[in-house]
Amino acid sequence: MDIILLILACFYVHKKAKRKGELPGRWVGNTIIAWILLEIIGFVFALILLKSNLIMSALTGFLSAIGGFLLVNYQLDKRPDADEQNNNGLGDKF
Repeated sequence: MDIILLILACFYVHKKAKRKGELPGRWVGNTIIAWILLEIIGFVFALILLKSNLIMSALTGFLSAIGGFLLVNYQLDKRPDADEQNNNGLGDKF
């Protein structure tokens, strides 16, 4: 399940990065790295705090991984869309 959600997150970020005019591979790579690192950090942190409760540690790691995706998604959302870059932010005013 973890891998399937990571793949879906990568598809989502890839599509959004293309729409923003960014390099999709860079953002997919950032998503994978953030997902894996935060999952490991969340799992280890919960394992230390919960003293070998593996189910809760795994759940905490999974939720931390989703947080990694949300972090990358938030950074990508702050970028302007490609069409906004082309018309210098004038939009449909003229």
